[in-house]
Amino acid sequence: YAPLRRFAYFLVPILFAVFGIAVLRMSVPDALIFWLPFALLSSLALRLFSDNIRSTPLNAQYEVLLFSYLMGTVFRAFFGLKPKAEKAKPPAAAAVPAGAAAAAGGAGAALATATGAAGAAGAGAAGAAGAGAAAAGGVTDTASDAAHTPRSAGGSIAQLIPLAVITVFSLLGIILLAQDVGQPSALSRVVILVWLLVNLYYVALAVLFVLGRTIFRADERVATQLECELFMAGRAPIPCTSSDFSEHGIALAILTTEDINPDDTVDVRFSLNNYHVRLKGQVLRVDERNTGWKYVLRILDYYDTFNDYLQVLYDRVPAFPSTPSIASNPFSTLFRNLKHRLEAQRTPQRTLPRFDIDETYALPHGRSLHITNYNFKYLVTDTEGLPQSFEMHPAPGLLFRCHYERTLHSNARLYLVQNYQELHSDPEKSARLRAWITTAMTKAQQAT
Repeated sequence: YAPLRRFAYFLVPILFAVFGIAVLRMSVPDALIFWLPFALLSSLALRLFSDNIRSTPLNAQYEVLLFSYLMGTVFRAFFGLKPKAEKAKPPAAAAVPAGAAAAAGGAGAALATATGAAGAAGAGAAGAAGAGAAAAGGVTDTASDAAHTPRSAGGSIAQLIPLAVITVFSLLGIILLAQDVGQPSALSRVVILVWLLVNLYYVALAVLFVLGRTIFRADERVATQLECELFMAGRAPIPCTSSDFSEHGIALAILTTEDINPDDTVDVRFSLNNYHVRLKGQVLRVDERNTGWKYVLRILDYYDTFNDYLQVLYDRVPAFPSTPSIASNPFSTLFRNLKHRLEAQRTPQRTLPRFDIDETYALPHGRSLHITNYNFKYLVTDTEGLPQSFEMHPAPGLLFRCHYERTLHSNARLYLVQNYQELHSDPEKSARLRAWITTAMTKAQQAT
């Protein structure tokens, strides 16, 4: 009956501030004697019985969040009314790689139970701190695509109605009390004013959670570092290190400059204890890091190592938080939520590494070309008056056939390297290309 208690917490200060109805008549010392032992013991009990994962402010956020969802159900149960019947929707069938169904069946049941329990606590924390909720998907190519498709997560607008009513009356009560702060009974009014402000803060967090946000990730990531090898056709294995992985994706840290075509598939192999995993993947995003590049791959096939991959993924201590964040406070929590919603949407994801290059190269007929950046398939130049198509030699044994695509900001012009596939598939030319990039980037860094 936590919703009824939370309803009383909302109703009592509103009745006094807006309608002048005093539900409780007591002095400040009386209130402290009544309230302080309860507050201390409840806080101690929450931390003790939750293994220090729950606190009084966090528990209040959970209760306010669930208040609008459970209030109707609790009232019907309180008066002995039957709950509304809801038709259960059958779960969507998900194809599982051959040989994995038997092994994943028993582990999946235990995993679903553990994930469900942790998800219930995580959902409230996500609403309060602005973290995203994770939802598992089936092991199919279609599910893998869905796992990387942004989707909106939010509750029903009907759940906002009681929260909106509480917000309006709380604001009205704050305005009325603020006008009477200078009166002789100001201390009691200040207590009610603080009470209303605290209620309004929790309601604001609940409203943000009900409104939801765009979720870009559907699977829980596991942060780990494993030595891996990446295999491409016609190339020697590339050593790399995993930074995190999930059921449908894996992120690799690569120190060297590599040309990985996002249109091609690659193989990733790694081992942990007695588990040996081989994956087929495709590049989804490339991010620059201080010590190399981070390649995010979508998993397309597990070959016959799906069981081993699940063991590597889940045979570990869960990565859920074990203690409340010490740095978290009411202002930072609300600020993070608001900041996330006011920020612009994500920029388009890069599927190839982009290199800043500040070099000028000679073109036929006495022309010159100044390249500002390059990403294997495209180059950007700020040189004006260039033809639609031209050829250039950035290094001995390398030829770029460039064709104009479009004009970017500040009159920068984007050119497509039409013979990219030829440079990519030829091991000798690919090695020369990577050597040229390394040299050009080194010169650009030294110049700055």
